[in-house]
Amino acid sequence: MSNKYAFAITARFRKAVEDRIVTLEHDARRDEDLLPHITCADHRRRHLLLISTQIEEAVRLRTRLSFADVSPADFTLGAVLAEGRFK
Repeated sequence: MSNKYAFAITARFRKAVEDRIVTLEHDARRDEDLLPHITCADHRRRHLLLISTQIEEAVRLRTRLSFADVSPADFTLGAVLAEGRFK
């Protein structure tokens, strides 16, 4: 792992986080499309809060991923145990 990265994650975990980011961004766009149909001021306020939270979470996850390196393929529990790193 190079000095640029703060931590390493597996490719599978990275993919799961990237999928979550896509879902959050998609849901935020869908919820924005619903705004013109919401007439209750309080409901609209809560809906705007939901949208901003979805966007903030997607940005937070993207930022965290930018500091993550994908660990090598042999960095699995089986490989770690086989090497005797944990006893």
